Amino acid sequence: KEPASASNQHAFDYKHYLYRQQIHWQLQVEQFPFKQFTENNRFTTILKNIRKEMVDQLVAFVPDEIEGVFIALVLGERFYIEEELTKVYEKLGVVHLLAISGLHVTLLFGMIYFVCIRVGIVKEWATNFLLILLPVYAILTGLAPSVVRACAMLFVLLLAQKTKWKIDGLLSLCVVFIFYVFLQPYVICNIGFQLSFLITACIILSSSIISRYAHSPFHS
Repeated sequence: KEPASASNQHAFDYKHYLYRQQIHWQLQVEQFPFKQFTENNRFTTILKNIRKEMVDQLVAFVPDEIEGVFIALVLGERFYIEEELTKVYEKLGVVHLLAISGLHVTLLFGMIYFVCIRVGIVKEWATNFLLILLPVYAILTGLAPSVVRACAMLFVLLLAQKTKWKIDGLLSLCVVFIFYVFLQPYVICNIGFQLSFLITACIILSSSIISRYAHSPFHS
């Protein structure tokens, strides 16, 4: 059946919301005749099952005090954060810190790269490993627009470094933006997508201005 539109003016329009998610019809099930299911062996489904296993392992081994925040920062799953703690973050205006951002991705993959070099892996192989791991991690964390943006930008920069292309952060951001919107046009309406790209662009553009007045790394 066709999803219902908003019954009152300016109310939440569920049909329009689903349209942005590329969902145009709803299946109304009157009975449940399925007796068995076929397992989906697609690569993305396998990774999502791995993600569920990782969440279960973290729930089992991470202390309860930091369990919710830890899972949110590593896998982007905020379901395990206590409601009271979420409200505190909202009142402080820092609830965005619980979402995986470019800083989290950079720090995580920077540490992985450092460990690879320390254990004796050559830089070229370490870079290849990160190029493989980045899209896998994006899927494991739920493919949120901010994570996709961060992982894709780092992927482009590493690929450029590997192929000797001359590319900076702003050009990398533009390339990712074009490909992302081309592959998934509806994402342009996602507020997470808008804020992630806008804020990143502001940071990149302002860094060149700030550097003119910064006389030391501390000032920067």
